[in-house]
Amino acid sequence: MKWYPSLGVLTLAIMAVANAADKVEVSNLTVTDTASGKIHYIQGTAHNVSGAPLGFVALTFKLYDSEDNVVGNALAVGQGIGANENYKFSTGTTLEFSRVELSSIETQ
Repeated sequence: MKWYPSLGVLTLAIMAVANAADKVEVSNLTVTDTASGKIHYIQGTAHNVSGAPLGFVALTFKLYDSEDNVVGNALAVGQGIGANENYKFSTGTTLEFSRVELSSIETQ
């Protein structure tokens, strides 16, 4: 493996995210609004498929407007997720968006 000092951190970060996706499966992704419509909740289930406990799981979501521009991000973090356990996450935002995509999974 060749080391590029200016790219080393980025390369390792990308590898960590790719490995994290093998440890956690995300399903049942939904978006719900409060009665006032001012807060939007991104909810779902993250399942630990690693076979070992995870100290934390961080899920980052990209928020897009109707023209596919990124308008922000949302983050859900869970701690102490045991092997084969589910983490029911919910994260809120006041940003207006048309669609949401899971952009990264980080674990430790």
